[in-house]
Amino acid sequence: MSETVPLPAIRVLLVDEDSKTRAAIADRIGRMEGMELAGAAGDVQGVRDLLHSAQTDVILLDLHQYDGQDGGVCRSIRALTDLPVIVLASFMTVERWQEASAAGATAYVLKNIDTEQLSREIKELTAKAGRGSGGGEE
Repeated sequence: MSETVPLPAIRVLLVDEDSKTRAAIADRIGRMEGMELAGAAGDVQGVRDLLHSAQTDVILLDLHQYDGQDGGVCRSIRALTDLPVIVLASFMTVERWQEASAAGATAYVLKNIDTEQLSREIKELTAKAGRGSGGGEE
């Protein structure tokens, strides 16, 4: 009788400048089966530090509605790593997605998505990128 070896958890690096939102999303990630929080950062320097210290499979970047910095933050993250960057947004328009995609975003999910669906989306997107089964930045 052979034992089934569980797949390694998908390690998510969360990026959000708002500490309360970051904590709430981190809590959601912590409740997702097959996921673990690799770390949470409030800025690009925090992402840089975490990429050097924590194995990560995917980056979840919270897009803010009015700050106008989202493209620059995503571009800065993309300059650090080739990990998939999933943007989390309150809403998405064609123009917003074009900007995020041009800045290096891999995909997007809407913030009002339930936790189970968010988990499925992250798993699907990381699988497409060849991540989530132990692959991460060295």
